[in-house]
Amino acid sequence: MKQLIGLLKRLLGVALLVASWGLYVPIGYLLSQAGWDNFPDMDYLYFFYAASVYLFSWVTLLSGIYLAGPEVVTKLKEFYNVFKNKVLRRKK
Repeated sequence: MKQLIGLLKRLLGVALLVASWGLYVPIGYLLSQAGWDNFPDMDYLYFFYAASVYLFSWVTLLSGIYLAGPEVVTKLKEFYNVFKNKVLRRKK
């Protein structure tokens, strides 16, 4: 039973990590709807919404890191480094 709870906790943590990355799409949409063409009279409420979503993305990121545990975060870092080395063809 403890293993199942631990697995569910890690899955929830990884889901929160992915959700925090996915929240950048609505942030971009909200900032694009602000009305940049008439700068002084633009709707600043969209900036407030975007800032609120950005703050929420940080909350989900930090809670995802906490719930995922250090093992999952280390594996994600290793995966990122392998991906970065393959794409950018860098060697250590």
